[in-house]
Amino acid sequence: MVTNTHGADAGVDVRAEAGEAAAIHLVAERAAAKREYDLARSWLARLGPREDPRELVSVASDLWAWCGWGGFRHRFADPFHFADDEQGSAAFTVVSPDTEGATEALRRAAAVFGRVIGDGCVLSRENIEDDVDPAHPHEEGTWLHSPNYVSDPEPTPAGPHVWVDTKNFLPAPMGETMLRLLTDELVASRIPAHIISGHGDPEDLPKRPTNLIPLSPD
Repeated sequence: MVTNTHGADAGVDVRAEAGEAAAIHLVAERAAAKREYDLARSWLARLGPREDPRELVSVASDLWAWCGWGGFRHRFADPFHFADDEQGSAAFTVVSPDTEGATEALRRAAAVFGRVIGDGCVLSRENIEDDVDPAHPHEEGTWLHSPNYVSDPEPTPAGPHVWVDTKNFLPAPMGETMLRLLTDELVASRIPAHIISGHGDPEDLPKRPTNLIPLSPD
């Protein structure tokens, strides 16, 4: 179970050396938190083929801290749990020994991020373009809360990175769905990976564009 890198017990390194997936992810998370990305990738490379591909992917315990959320927890290979706070914007960076595969998985997930709305539903291209949620009709004159902009994956020292402009308002269901889309792509491709935000290391990130093209009227 991935919980808190900094509170990892003394035996985690021994268990990681023995190939225990949860321990490997804890050690990789600890290295990534120190910005020792090559070390993190070398640990993740030890995961090798797994009978359960969900064991290949983990999420930083402080992923949403940079988005203004305080209580985010991740249970290894279990559903994600978020704090009740609703603020910030989303950013995802994939630390992986398979940079090319991680980039393509992130690209596929990011292609859907722009159609994720505030309640976590993923709308069709037609509905998002028409600003219509058929399952949750809204009053005339209001818009769905959906991202303004989703960047293309860009290389960083940590790994491929995508950020999503959610207008400083990131409801937990929206963030949860985006994270699920990304983890599903990584798991389906059997790519060993540790997902971090990247919000906290601006010097590691590509320069963000200033002339954004909105994805929706919202």
